[in-house]
Amino acid sequence: WTSRSDLASCGWLRVRIPEQAWVTRYFTNVGGNHTLNYTVVNERAFQGLDADVQQAILDAAATAETRGWKMTVDVNADQVQFLKDNGMTIAEPTAEFRAELDAVGKTLIEEWVKEAGEVGDEVFAKFMQ
Repeated sequence: WTSRSDLASCGWLRVRIPEQAWVTRYFTNVGGNHTLNYTVVNERAFQGLDADVQQAILDAAATAETRGWKMTVDVNADQVQFLKDNGMTIAEPTAEFRAELDAVGKTLIEEWVKEAGEVGDEVFAKFMQ
């Protein structure tokens, strides 16, 4: 998620665990290992900038977002290939398993939004944009 008015860069480090530490030889690729990158800035500070500076920041954020999504796809493919190369059997989730994961995710989101209150509603609505 990248908010047009909330701009700073963040990302996760990529870590590989030696194959000797693996306790299984099977991996179901549910897409939960994607690196997320986002940009955040203070709204008030952003609004105080000249329009051309705001646009330059938005353009840089858009460029970073495009690059970040490409890197995420590339890293995921590299990680899956690493697993395959080291003897891991890779599977895609069944429709039933995907539905179960979606149901758990929906419950977790509902619980978080309820606990976070009005702010949670706003954050989740922006996230889904």
